[in-house]
Amino acid sequence: MKKNSIFKMVVVLVVISVASGLVLTLANSKLGPIIAARESDKMRIVAQELLPEGATITKVTRYTELASLVSSARTAAGLSATWTWDPNAAPVETTVKEPEPAPAVEPVIDMDAWAAFFTAVEEPQEPANPWAEYGIELVSVDNTPKELSKTWEDFGVRFASVDNTPQELEKEVPVISWADFGLEVATVSTTPEPEVSVPTFSWEDFGLEAPVVVSPTPSASEAPAEEEPEEEAPSFEIYQAVQGGKLVGVAIVSKAQGYGGDVVIMVALDGTLESILGIRVLQQKETAGLGTLITEPKFTSQFEGKATGNPFEVGVDVDGVSGATVSSRAVTTAIKQGLMNLEQFLKDGTVKEGA
Repeated sequence: MKKNSIFKMVVVLVVISVASGLVLTLANSKLGPIIAARESDKMRIVAQELLPEGATITKVTRYTELASLVSSARTAAGLSATWTWDPNAAPVETTVKEPEPAPAVEPVIDMDAWAAFFTAVEEPQEPANPWAEYGIELVSVDNTPKELSKTWEDFGVRFASVDNTPQELEKEVPVISWADFGLEVATVSTTPEPEVSVPTFSWEDFGLEAPVVVSPTPSASEAPAEEEPEEEAPSFEIYQAVQGGKLVGVAIVSKAQGYGGDVVIMVALDGTLESILGIRVLQQKETAGLGTLITEPKFTSQFEGKATGNPFEVGVDVDGVSGATVSSRAVTTAIKQGLMNLEQFLKDGTVKEGA
């Protein structure tokens, strides 16, 4: 009896496993292309922002077609038909810029101000008399008051400074004590009062059980929405921009290891692959407020118009983000890796690394 039960249980588990595998396979076959199409649409939107406006942008699947377009664009520009990435082809653009000398400033003389100053000096000034508010005129060298029969104290002032500026006489302030009111000095006690202990009561003291607090279950509208898992960007992809039958731009997707994870970028090149039109950071997990500054135009704009024949080294021809060298190097590494893969792809449709 027991053997039959175990056998039935095994059969049921096998059936469930097979059914689950079939469902997952079917779901993957149906949803896989949809997810890939969504990711491709995102990439195409970014490519449209970086590549020349009005061009038709498509994802490259055949290397021979792209190689032919690149060859035609380079020949039309008077360049060799085959493009190779040479990091020493262009002069290194130094990031250390000599400060421009400040322009010489001619001294400006305000003649009107000088004229007003000399006019004010030449005009006679009436001498100040600090004793005037006391009704006294200065009539002698030693500043003796005009009323000779009176002293300075009669006017409530005294000599207290070198320049004989009058000052009010100090007045005595009477000190009033408790005894003036027939009282004794009160004694203030500084002895702290004893602490009063407060009894602690529990539910059991009243013959009750402690209540059980049940947290309310949030409704479907209040429940926090689950974050949609971030779709992983491809290691290498190429988009071409064609206008009037001519190649006007190429966008490559590449990635490299950053400080917090993969840094995925898109680099847009002109039709000859000799110059960078712009870059965009697609995905990153760098430190907020520090490594994330690689996404800001202040950092990414330095690559616009930069020749592809550069070493792309932080501190050499690229200004890194201060305090985020690893994140900055991730961007430059992704650029170099993308250019190397593009070179290899144009030869035989394969890539060297990062695929």
